[in-house]
Amino acid sequence: MELILKRIAKKKDYTIGRMFIRTECTEMTEGSELDASTRGGLEGPFCDTLEPTWRDYAHGGRKLKGRSAIPEGRYPVVITWSPRLKEWLPLLVNVPMFQGIRIHAGNTAEDTKGCILVGENLKKGMVLNSRRWLKRLKDKIVEAKERGEAVWITVEGWMMSDGRCLMSDVRWMNWRGVQTFGVCTLFGCILIRFLCFL
Repeated sequence: MELILKRIAKKKDYTIGRMFIRTECTEMTEGSELDASTRGGLEGPFCDTLEPTWRDYAHGGRKLKGRSAIPEGRYPVVITWSPRLKEWLPLLVNVPMFQGIRIHAGNTAEDTKGCILVGENLKKGMVLNSRRWLKRLKDKIVEAKERGEAVWITVEGWMMSDGRCLMSDVRWMNWRGVQTFGVCTLFGCILIRFLCFL
């Protein structure tokens, strides 16, 4: 199973993303350059995500402890006990420059120290109904593990390695109708999509 986190709104104090799930993923090596959404069978959006501020590590961006999102990449996911949060949670393994990156419940950037929060982005700068979405995600991961599948997460930025823009994913743009990103209007989405193809 593969989780795909597409970052869609990079703000000064937080980063909003959309998580997709692919239950049948082709085998890839860690760090592959292929866009995860082009490997077939991608289900519709699963939930929204919230992370700390995105930093452009590839172009000299610096990590600020507890206030930086993880780098784009592909990482194995396991469920382990979190002594800090006192519950079983998904853990991302082998994240460069980071340790202990979890997917957990929370509502704002203050609730994460580099981790990924899941929920619904119904309010600016927040994800809501987080515990509900965390339970659903953990259930999916456990089911995949019981089927003997490895679980991976691919974290993608705005642009793919070949220069294509994430806006080209029509299912992604139309998930919430005219309120994609929570603050973007239909006109703004069309304008951004147009600029991505220039």
